[in-house]
Amino acid sequence: MIRWLPVLLFLVGSSCYGTLELGDESYDESALVASESATPTLPSTQDTPADAQPQPSTSEPAPSATPSPAPAAEPDPTEEPVEPPVEEEEEEEVEPALPEPGSIVDFEIAQGTGTAAWNTADDPVVVYVGQVLRVTNLDDRDHRMHASSAAPVPHGGRLQPGQSEEYVVSSPLVVGDSAELWDHDIGRSASFWVESRPYPEP
Repeated sequence: MIRWLPVLLFLVGSSCYGTLELGDESYDESALVASESATPTLPSTQDTPADAQPQPSTSEPAPSATPSPAPAAEPDPTEEPVEPPVEEEEEEEVEPALPEPGSIVDFEIAQGTGTAAWNTADDPVVVYVGQVLRVTNLDDRDHRMHASSAAPVPHGGRLQPGQSEEYVVSSPLVVGDSAELWDHDIGRSASFWVESRPYPEP
């Protein structure tokens, strides 16, 4: 029995060592399988054709959101509306209509004239050739119109207060430095200024 003891120990030891070695190998294989499963698999380029092109996306891009316009401000009822400026139209100058030939132009010797001028050179009586000049005496004394050779009307008669006399305008006359008509009884200091115009040709 003692003689077989070393043989038994040898067998027992060999059995234990094999078990440990087998356990180490199983451990290594499980670790290898775990490491392989953890490594990402890259796609193989052998299965992809060389002329394959990427297909464009058929999905339409999402429309961009446009901001909504801000609401219009409501007018303040307390504010008065502003009216646009009105352009002023230029008024065309309209020439006055010419008087009819034979029409009467009245002149009155004012009350209180006395020995003074009947009117002034700045405010003459304007008549046209062919019209009739009618002079009325409203003064308290007699007056008589004297006409020079250049005067547009003839020499007149004596006018008592309230009387009138008519004279046909026969020639044009431009107001100059001196009057061509005056009071016959007083002289040139009692001038009578008249401007006579011809009718324009048609």
